[in-house]
Amino acid sequence: MRISKCSLLRKMFAMCSLILIILLMLTMTSLESQSQMLHRVKKATGYDASIEAETAPPDSYSVIPFRRACEDINISIIIVYKDGTPLENYSKALNSVECYAKLHSYPFHLFSDAKYKECEKHKDASEFSILISRLDVSGKIIFSQLFFRRHCAIVHFMKWEMEEGTWLLVLDGDIAVINPMVLLDDFVNNDYDITLFDRFFNFEVGANSYLVRNTILGREFVQKFADYEFKLPKSFHGTDNGALHVTSLNHILQPYLAELLVPDNSRPIDALCAKVWQLSKNYGNLDEVEACTRLIFGDRTNFPEKKLRILPKGKGWVRDLWLLKSHWAESDFMLHAVKEKALLTLRPEIKNISDGQLFQWNPKEKIKRAFPLLQKLNITKCSLAEEEWVYDTRLKISNEKKAKLLDEMEKRVLKKRLEAVGRLSNRL
Repeated sequence: MRISKCSLLRKMFAMCSLILIILLMLTMTSLESQSQMLHRVKKATGYDASIEAETAPPDSYSVIPFRRACEDINISIIIVYKDGTPLENYSKALNSVECYAKLHSYPFHLFSDAKYKECEKHKDASEFSILISRLDVSGKIIFSQLFFRRHCAIVHFMKWEMEEGTWLLVLDGDIAVINPMVLLDDFVNNDYDITLFDRFFNFEVGANSYLVRNTILGREFVQKFADYEFKLPKSFHGTDNGALHVTSLNHILQPYLAELLVPDNSRPIDALCAKVWQLSKNYGNLDEVEACTRLIFGDRTNFPEKKLRILPKGKGWVRDLWLLKSHWAESDFMLHAVKEKALLTLRPEIKNISDGQLFQWNPKEKIKRAFPLLQKLNITKCSLAEEEWVYDTRLKISNEKKAKLLDEMEKRVLKKRLEAVGRLSNRL
């Protein structure tokens, strides 16, 4: 595995910071109080060694993050929203992403899906959340809200406003950064133009965020994804997450990723997956489609011949905030589903609940969420690497506990997946 010059610089920078902390603490006079000493360390290094800001409320701590030491990888961040969407519904998430982008000099692009007239052919009318088409008793679609116009806008942005070979991280508007010390550079692998990730609570490959390089192959992937709006069956298809798994080709539906990664569609499993999707009526059927797709291309994560990879559960850059009922750890980088209307307006109460009670399986369950950041970030100070990120620790858990919980959830998801495969056998 090659180690870039920037990676070495970052490691050296972190080591020097640690040495500086030790030296400062050793050279402080005995007359200096502990709080004064730790405050000086924080100001000198950018790290809050005290784990608690002097001005922060109780049960909190703060960090002043460093900017990235090397900018040799050109990565932009893009959020495309439905034209007319009230952005104040996503203010906390957008504020954190903008601050993060300014801190590390990642170009940040936020615009509506009306930016390109070429995308008007996509008639979807969604905001950021996934809304499902449904059928009346006769089978006619009576409600349709999709996501494909934003992917159309993204590919046009790549064609006309990005340099060839540069990188683009696509985000939903309700994805927030909570750990600004993690760099997007760490997710770049030059052997792959497209990086997707597995979501945790089901068998989906996530469609709300992906990392793509501006190459012919990268643009082609996004373009075909956008055009799947016109190939959806008249069924409960799950909008763009469903289409990421299944498409129509020569009037025979088959999983999209399976088509890309395993082009041979002449096997019985391909016809079965297509049939299940064509006739799907509920989330249970959609689970079967996604389980069926995984039978085709398996649990492989790297597809070098297609320059595509799928990061396993827990290895991506984002997870759902509601997954552990708003509990978070320092190892979390980004959190999804940060919408103002779904967030608590007051700090959460501390409750003693068992590990098993921390799981939330249904994203539609009406449980108010708590966002870890306590303040609105000052974008000017973010640009200067001077902004202090203040965190609520009431729902903070250790990295080890988070890993244990998510490992248990992964086992339960695998069991659900095998049960879905079992149901598929009854359709043969």
